[in-house]
Amino acid sequence: RVTLSRSYDACRSSAGRPSGWATTEIRSAPASLRAMSDPVVWFNPNCSKCRTTHSILSERGVDATYLDYQAEPPTVDELRRVLGMLGTDDARTIARTGEALWAELGLDDADDDAVLAALAANPALIERPIVIVGDRAVVARPPDRIYELIGDAPSD
Repeated sequence: RVTLSRSYDACRSSAGRPSGWATTEIRSAPASLRAMSDPVVWFNPNCSKCRTTHSILSERGVDATYLDYQAEPPTVDELRRVLGMLGTDDARTIARTGEALWAELGLDDADDDAVLAALAANPALIERPIVIVGDRAVVARPPDRIYELIGDAPSD
């Protein structure tokens, strides 16, 4: 399987708003889950938390790979692996449970297998951004959570 990564900078319009994705890199199999020192960010350019996470990483000179997880949804196995990197097996940790689609699909009482299948089939239900560094991950809500992975938190 080939995973396309997308560059956030390459998709900025002159007004500073996202204008679409430009493919900047192709990595084999799957880049989103390989152990690597550079962060991988599951990213939605329309999300303010994702854009803030990008800004924090850029300001610190941290190179990252930004994956449009809605265009290239993760598999159930990839979602399980990320849960392990988060230190949990609770699928709701990475789910947008307040979305109307969540209720439409009747996921409130679903088991983890059903939730993971729903997330893989409906990536809009995946919480974002998810930042992966090596074998650890955080859901960067708030975006300052990325300091748990990269250190270098600003002093107040």
